[in-house]
Amino acid sequence: STIALIGPAATAQAQLVGPITIGPCVSANGGYKGSYSCVRTLNDSLRDYAATVLYAPGVENFTSPSEALIADAVAAAQRADVVVLALGAGLETVDEKEDLTSLELPGAQAALARAVAAAGTPTVAVLVMGNPYAVDSWAANVSAVLDVFVPGTAGADAVAASLFGADRRHGKLPYTLYEAAYVDDVDRADASFANRGYRYYGGPHISYPFGHGLVYGPPATLTNATPAPLRASVADVSLGTLAVDVTATEEDVVQLYAVPRGVETGARLPSRVLVDFRRVSGNGRASFDLAVAQLALVDATGVRRAFPGRYDLVASTGDPRGGEVVVGVVLTA
Repeated sequence: STIALIGPAATAQAQLVGPITIGPCVSANGGYKGSYSCVRTLNDSLRDYAATVLYAPGVENFTSPSEALIADAVAAAQRADVVVLALGAGLETVDEKEDLTSLELPGAQAALARAVAAAGTPTVAVLVMGNPYAVDSWAANVSAVLDVFVPGTAGADAVAASLFGADRRHGKLPYTLYEAAYVDDVDRADASFANRGYRYYGGPHISYPFGHGLVYGPPATLTNATPAPLRASVADVSLGTLAVDVTATEEDVVQLYAVPRGVETGARLPSRVLVDFRRVSGNGRASFDLAVAQLALVDATGVRRAFPGRYDLVASTGDPRGGEVVVGVVLTA
């Protein structure tokens, strides 16, 4: 098969290792002098699996606004069986002295993504980015999105193995991917955390929520949790052990969230809080040894402690196809 590899991250080296690094490669004089020459690129690693790789940069670099190279990238996509669209953030956009004016991918990358997706060839987007850039203007039109963050010196080999199914072990999003319009919901001078992060944001501008993540095959199915409900006092140390029945054909991650339902703290309540997670494989049970302190909330004075009231513990894989299991919790004074 023929793969079209398109985008500025296709030949990136320093960006795979990260912006605040010294090059990891040994220089000619035996020292570490900021060289990235030993870092394999996606263009290198994909050729370990694919007989034919058509490379097209699509844009001049990560931040260039020019769209002059997009037509050649679309032509490459139309000649290929599959497209790997390698996008992300250059070193110019993630330095401490740089401020972003938008959540869109820098430069002409969003325009490139929209044009390549419109070519109709099955497309997987690979995002090399530490920041949660917006993808809502094009992600619905590609087959899959693989967020690889800043994957490191051997990152390109790991990404290629994941793309071709040689490594089927995936994780979950550690942040929310917001739509570009999210910035209109947020007052950046407001330090109250209203509308900030997965715990408090309740608006509509979410592309992929915190904890989201798919597997190659069917998601793990969660069907039952015992014991239910759980009861303890706020003075207790242990809340008990919760076991969730799991049916899984692929390795997956079961996440456990606490949702306060009938609790008074005098402060804004989070909509949910991640309290634990377990990686699972095959059929069995995911067990969580829980402490009362894991349900602690912050009061109006900033003190974090357990409060009496009702809570839900929600087990989920982060894939809506797998469903959720909900267990009630009662904490007494």
